[in-house]
Amino acid sequence: MYVQREDVKFLNGICTDHGIGKITGKWLYKQYEGQESLLDTHADLQPSIQDLREIKRTEIKASWAQQMRAGSIQSQALGIEIDARRNDTDNDLQNIEVLIKGMIATNTPTCDYVGKTQVAKNVTVAQLQAASLEMAQYALVQLYEKKHGKDAQIEAATTKADLDKIVW
Repeated sequence: MYVQREDVKFLNGICTDHGIGKITGKWLYKQYEGQESLLDTHADLQPSIQDLREIKRTEIKASWAQQMRAGSIQSQALGIEIDARRNDTDNDLQNIEVLIKGMIATNTPTCDYVGKTQVAKNVTVAQLQAASLEMAQYALVQLYEKKHGKDAQIEAATTKADLDKIVW
């Protein structure tokens, strides 16, 4: 959804509300998940490459965050697809670590583990520990490395066309 904003504060033609460079005319914002990103849809306005990079960084960060909140992986340790979500209400890595601690504390040798759509029967602490490492590998290595790689591509981009080629 695009919203035209004319209430932005300016100081000598520079937007002081959002730290965006000097652009004259009307400001347009793209609303996404409660956040607003500056967009230029006027042909006569020419945002700087830095402005365009910032918009692309916002897009990539939103895609990365979505994958962090809703991701799943095929666990080699458990032989099933497991959720690898990381958010305030569904933190599967934290849940599996609590399960491991509970099994160790109560000397429980095995349990059934509910994955995304299947149940792994008679899972051991060692298997859960391996699944925990798989989740960490996915979130902390694969997704962060992918995000950092996209950030490097954004920084290296010299034109809008270069930036348009960068997708999650």
